[in-house]
Amino acid sequence: MRAMKKITLLFLFATSLFQSKAQLVTGSTAPDFTLTDLNGVAHHLYNYLSAGKTVFIDCSATWCGPCWSYHNAHSLKDLYNQHGPNGTISKDVMVIFVEGSPTTTVADLYGTGTNTQGDWVTGEPYPFINLVGAAGGQWMTDYNITYFPTMYMICPNKKVTDLGFQVQTAAQLYGYVSSCPSTSGITNIPVEQNILAYPNPASDVLTIDLGALNEEPLSISLTDIMGQLVYAVKPSGSTTDKQIYSINTGNFPNGVYFITVNTKGKTSCQKIVINK
Repeated sequence: MRAMKKITLLFLFATSLFQSKAQLVTGSTAPDFTLTDLNGVAHHLYNYLSAGKTVFIDCSATWCGPCWSYHNAHSLKDLYNQHGPNGTISKDVMVIFVEGSPTTTVADLYGTGTNTQGDWVTGEPYPFINLVGAAGGQWMTDYNITYFPTMYMICPNKKVTDLGFQVQTAAQLYGYVSSCPSTSGITNIPVEQNILAYPNPASDVLTIDLGALNEEPLSISLTDIMGQLVYAVKPSGSTTDKQIYSINTGNFPNGVYFITVNTKGKTSCQKIVINK
């Protein structure tokens, strides 16, 4: 009977969520927030964005099976270790875990409660926030959480991408960062989706395919995150020859780089990662 009551309460909670608004729409502006984690540290979203960080938010519930599966894939842990504040590749990402269920306790987060799949916190490098009270309810409303897990990416320009709930690798998650407008080294240059750079992350060779750009490139350059030029070329030859380029990246340090392509009509940019 007690188990049935618990299931009924969770069902009612889920139903109330689904009757509210849908998830934040990709391209919408993320509401600002300041939330305090389990260690008493306050996290102010817009401060991270102003510092040029792309913020990934995992909103889950300790009792949620799919959330536990996503968590144990360690994608966010790897993403944080590689690209977080002390990242081994770059330092342009922040990851925040938000426990969104109103029934969850701190004991549940550490795996010692009765409403949990296991220990969520131990060994994880990024902050955990347990929403409580009116402030927690307001955050859930602001971010229109309608299911667990909900994964959001917020670019430095405050725009949201709903990443869905399918498990993705750290490399796949970081790949979305390239859709954010540049904030380091290169400014006010739009990200160009028609510049195809692969593999991303690259190791020894980076291939740049401009076949979908539909404009003749006048120059192509590669700069590091500090804006230092590391590669440049002025295309010559036939139009076909100007569509695909290979860059030897074996001697470039690991990190974030920006491909800039100048055409007669515009200047476009794409973010890539070199990781050997």
